[in-house]
Amino acid sequence: MKVYCITNSFIGPQNESAANNRLKLLAEGFRNNDIEIQICSFYYGNHKSKLITILNLLKKFLFSLYLIFKIKKTDVLYVYGEFIIFSYIVCCVHLKGTRIIFERTEYPQNILCPHLNSRHNYLLNYYLKSLKYANYFVTCSEALIKYYQNFTQPHCHFFNIPLLVNSPAVILGKRDKAIVYCGYMGKNKDGLPDLIKAFSLLDEKFRDFKLILIGYAEDGEINFLKGLVHSLNLKDRVCFTGKLSHQDTLTKLTQASVLVLARPDNKQAEGGFPSKLGEYLATGIPVLVTKVGDIPLYIKDEKNGFLANPDDPQDFGAKLNHILDHYEFAIEVGKQGQKFVKQFIPKEQIKKIITQLNSIE
Repeated sequence: MKVYCITNSFIGPQNESAANNRLKLLAEGFRNNDIEIQICSFYYGNHKSKLITILNLLKKFLFSLYLIFKIKKTDVLYVYGEFIIFSYIVCCVHLKGTRIIFERTEYPQNILCPHLNSRHNYLLNYYLKSLKYANYFVTCSEALIKYYQNFTQPHCHFFNIPLLVNSPAVILGKRDKAIVYCGYMGKNKDGLPDLIKAFSLLDEKFRDFKLILIGYAEDGEINFLKGLVHSLNLKDRVCFTGKLSHQDTLTKLTQASVLVLARPDNKQAEGGFPSKLGEYLATGIPVLVTKVGDIPLYIKDEKNGFLANPDDPQDFGAKLNHILDHYEFAIEVGKQGQKFVKQFIPKEQIKKIITQLNSIE
C-alpha cells in the first residue's frame, strides 16, 4: 500500500502556513508507521500571463492523467484541500476500486465567505459532489463531521483529528515577561482587538509585561490594530514582530510567560480547530484560550489550560490577571497541558487511519 496525497498548496519549506504544517505532520505520521506516502502538489504559482496560465492548466491535466495511471487499486488516494481537478482524479481512481480519503478542516469557503461569486460557488459545489466517493474523511471537529456527512455515503468512516503536533518542546532558560500570540492577525480571525483590549486591563503590578504579536495581516488591518494600541496608550508595551520563521516563532513561544488566543465566536471557530493550540500546549507554558468550537471538549479550565468567554475582553483580561497572580499554579496547569497534547503526536493519530485501512485491505 502506498498513499498518494494530492494538494493544491505550495509545499516548499517557505510555506509555513498552518495547513502546510499539518500536511507535513500528516506525512510524518504515515512514514513513522512504515507507510510510503508521496505528496503531489498541483501548485504552479499565480501568473498574470494568460499563456502561462493555460500552460499550467495543461501541466495539471497531464499530471492528473499520470496519477490516474500510476495509482493502483491497493493504494490510497488522500485528497487534501479543495480543487476542481481533484474531482476528476477522484472519479477515475474510484472506478479502479482505490480507497479514497478526503481531508477538510474548515467549512467550505462559500459558508465562511457567503459573498463569493457564482463561478467560485459552482466549483465548490462540484467538489462537494465528489465527496460521495469518499471511503474515509478526516476532519477536526464534531461540527464539521455533522456538516460533511450530508455529502458522503453512509459507509464513509470519519476520523476526528483536531491536532497534530511534534514532540513537546524543551523549555530552557528564564522566561520573558511576555504574553505571546502567533498567527494570522487579519479579518478578526483570532480576535486581536479583544486581545489587545484585554491586555490593557492588566493590573498595575503587571505593567512591565509586554504583549508580543507574531504574524501578519494586510496593511490596513495592521494599521487598525496599531491605532487601537496607540489609543489605549500601549505603544511601548505591544510589539508587532511581523511574520517569523517557524523556528523563530517556536523560540518566542518557549520564552513566553503566557500563550494566548482570543478567538471570537463565529462560524470559522465553530468548525475549525486552531493548530497553534497544539504548539502552545506542547511548550508546557500556561495557555489561555476562548471557549469556542470544540476547544472546551479538550481544554478543561484550570486543569490543562485556561478558558475565557469569547468576545469578552473584560473576562479575558481577568483570566490573564488570575494566571499571573497564581503563576506557580498556572505552571502546573501548563505541565498538564503538555502531557495531554502528547496523544496528538502524528504517529499515534495516523495509526488510527492505518488500522482502519488494514482492517479491510
